[in-house]
Amino acid sequence: MATKIDAVTPPDGMLLADEHIYFLTRRPPPSGMELADSHKLEFPPATAALFHLLPQSELDRNIKAGTYDTVETCEVDDEDVHTLGLQRLYSEQMKVENSACTVFWNKIPANARTPLETSKRVTSRKRGYKRGLRGGQVLRHGHGQLSWPTVFPLLQRVWPLRI
Repeated sequence: MATKIDAVTPPDGMLLADEHIYFLTRRPPPSGMELADSHKLEFPPATAALFHLLPQSELDRNIKAGTYDTVETCEVDDEDVHTLGLQRLYSEQMKVENSACTVFWNKIPANARTPLETSKRVTSRKRGYKRGLRGGQVLRHGHGQLSWPTVFPLLQRVWPLRI
């Protein structure tokens, strides 16, 4: 598994992995990834940075933002993969035989993601709409905070018109 991770991760790429993978690939862990138990601690950002701690909430935010070129995990189930959006962020994945480990790589650029995924992410964050859009859901005028005046600027960013 370490050989595959080393092959698919660029030499200067960001790797998110379990502790033993950093050792086997001889790659230094990113700050805050030196000890997995540190994700259980919540400190103010300045204190966390001082002690190289990365709270789980910040780690999840980094994963969803596509910070890492390769993600390896042995502790994430299918529901967590869906929640973190790993299949949307990475075009390649490999499950390791006889284990619960999965490797995700080949990051999809943000501008190449599907418009629905982009609109769901932007809508839920920028407009305060909690549920987001679901696949096949029709957006109707006056639907909560999503009305034509609020959705039109979003659509211009997602689907720019070239005339």
